Amino acid sequence: MCLVAVAGAAATAGAMAPGVPFFATFFRGPDIVECCSIADDRKRDFRLMKTDAPTSVVNSRNGFFLCALVVAFGWRALPAPAAPPPFPHPVIMEVLFNVPMGPDGDANQDGVRDATGDEFIELMNHHNRPINLAGYVLTDRHEEGPRQMRFEFPDVELAPGAIAVVFNGHRAAIPGPIGTSDAAPDRGNDRFGGALVFSMEIASRARALANAADALILRAPDGRAVEVVFWGSPDPAPPADAMRTSEVPSRVRGSVQRLTPDGDLIPHDQIDGALFSPGVIPRPAPQSPDTLESRESRSGRESRVAIPADHPEEAPPRREE
Repeated sequence: MCLVAVAGAAATAGAMAPGVPFFATFFRGPDIVECCSIADDRKRDFRLMKTDAPTSVVNSRNGFFLCALVVAFGWRALPAPAAPPPFPHPVIMEVLFNVPMGPDGDANQDGVRDATGDEFIELMNHHNRPINLAGYVLTDRHEEGPRQMRFEFPDVELAPGAIAVVFNGHRAAIPGPIGTSDAAPDRGNDRFGGALVFSMEIASRARALANAADALILRAPDGRAVEVVFWGSPDPAPPADAMRTSEVPSRVRGSVQRLTPDGDLIPHDQIDGALFSPGVIPRPAPQSPDTLESRESRSGRESRVAIPADHPEEAPPRREE
């Protein structure tokens, strides 16, 4: 296990836009090694992300770059995040498809952990004017029928910046005001950050998001795929013509979460240590100074790179071998 630096910004050709995290990218193939996750030395707020990939450190005239060099079977390259859906569509901000074991998995706060009932999807209105969710549909990968997990929003307005959370709801007694496909809640739910909370009221345990491979699809009232989030190799495959498609790891402990509407979905516990936060966009936990170490680089040599917590521009990072 090695550690890879992760900055609180997105990297594009060595420059980073504030506010969007970036992470190591993994590539498929028995002998493919690629450089990923670029960090400009003029930026700050580094934190650590664990990965099993060997890590190598290189220098460039354009700045300091920390790259994960990966040789991994069955892993796919993750594309740069696409733009969020345009007005009037909402954006998927969080998905819990692999409910943690034990009491920690009680995402809907009904006092009971349920592998199906505690699954949830979080949507946000990222626009500067209200949107109406009437007719928007959330489904899993299955075609329409008895196996499909499906929820259609009722007539409900979502204010700018507001959040809606949809729980699977199997055998659930979710506290606070709860809406269904028939009617919206009369107010936000204080137990979930004031979000509008809904329940699919799923009757069958089998109608849920699969842990190993599945897809979550958000469709507009006209049937067009607005967003797809998938993991593993779902069968049938999700639609290829969605406005935005995001691939996430299949074996995460907790939810996957976006920090911004145009950011990546990343494991929630890598943000602030929590497993999920329905109705609330988390803030990354502060990180202490640390030294990044790799057990083996591609050349077979060990590398250590010290990165100060404040990462000042005038003090270039030190490389020790």
